[in-house]
Amino acid sequence: MATKDYLYLQSLLDRGGDIRIPDGVYTIDETLGIYDDTKLTLSYKTVIRLADNSDCIMLKNSCQSGNGVNHRIFVEGGTWDGNNVKQHPDTKPEGKPYYFGVILRFENIEDL
Repeated sequence: MATKDYLYLQSLLDRGGDIRIPDGVYTIDETLGIYDDTKLTLSYKTVIRLADNSDCIMLKNSCQSGNGVNHRIFVEGGTWDGNNVKQHPDTKPEGKPYYFGVILRFENIEDL
């Protein structure tokens, strides 16, 4: 079940545009998706943390594996805490992409 922080952050990303995440620590348990024409800015006091046993990428663009091309995505700042010791690389939880221990995955993007 998605954390309230995941739902909050994803709702901001779904709107696109210029997104500034307020200072704080946010815990997510699912992969956040970012779309075309989105500028995501986090302050140095902002931490996005992967919840224990989530075993997933933290952020990816919407066009993956040959499914179109994204344009004009910008990600800046913050701390992306993959919570490594509480994850299990090389596992595939039900309904999630294969997890390799990577926290950000971008492919098929122009103007990243």
